[in-house]
Amino acid sequence: MIHVYQHINNGCLYDHLHAENYDPIQWKRRLEICIGVAQALHYLHTEAKYVLIHSNFSSKNILLDDLWTSKLCNFGFCKRGPLSISRGIVSVEVEPDVNYTFACLAPEVAMTCRVLNKCDVFSFGVVLLEVVCCRRVFDAELKIYGSTTCISLGT
Repeated sequence: MIHVYQHINNGCLYDHLHAENYDPIQWKRRLEICIGVAQALHYLHTEAKYVLIHSNFSSKNILLDDLWTSKLCNFGFCKRGPLSISRGIVSVEVEPDVNYTFACLAPEVAMTCRVLNKCDVFSFGVVLLEVVCCRRVFDAELKIYGSTTCISLGT
């Protein structure tokens, strides 16, 4: 099997938010990127023939082309649900030994080893906070309540 991808000059959203060698993204452009990603998730969940759950959604999996159009990538952990006509909540079992992007993963996935289409929405919310705050989702150096591992979206 071979995968062919479009060449993306601007890299991933994560690099533009956190790498030192990139200029900050303007607010209007950030909004356009987030709207494009929301439309992609909406398509996967409701408009494709089958419901598709990305299940590894993070800012590292959002690529930006020459025109700063967002492209969702890395469908290696994608799960197929029923026909999208069903319109219900979709639940699909996942492998417990797979290394997902844990910082953006919905807590119920870790507890139940089942992924819902709503889990992508949770991950999208985490990415939105990352875009707004321009902070990494997981920061091992940040200490809150004596813990060295926490989600660091606030100030």
